[in-house]
Amino acid sequence: MQINDLGDRTGIVVSEAAMPGTNYYSLFERDADGCVMAWVPDLPGVTAYGATEDEVLHELSRRARDCLRTLILDGKPIPSARPADQLPRRQGQREFRRLLLIIG
Repeated sequence: MQINDLGDRTGIVVSEAAMPGTNYYSLFERDADGCVMAWVPDLPGVTAYGATEDEVLHELSRRARDCLRTLILDGKPIPSARPADQLPRRQGQREFRRLLLIIG
């Protein structure tokens, strides 16, 4: 992974080896209005909301990459990704769809 747009950190290159576990599961759900919400449980703050799954998927992927890039550049640990069987399929009457994000 090469990072090009870093503002005052220009020239920093983060290798793929610095990003172990670059696959994370995301959870998608449709709200009462038909809009789609999604989040990555293992990457706090990585969420997206939009009219279509495709729109939300693209935004969620971008935010996950940005989150990981920031963690690496700040020298913070990269969160481990949980396996799919440890993520909820539902919570009460809310049903979630799980989708594997491959970040790279």
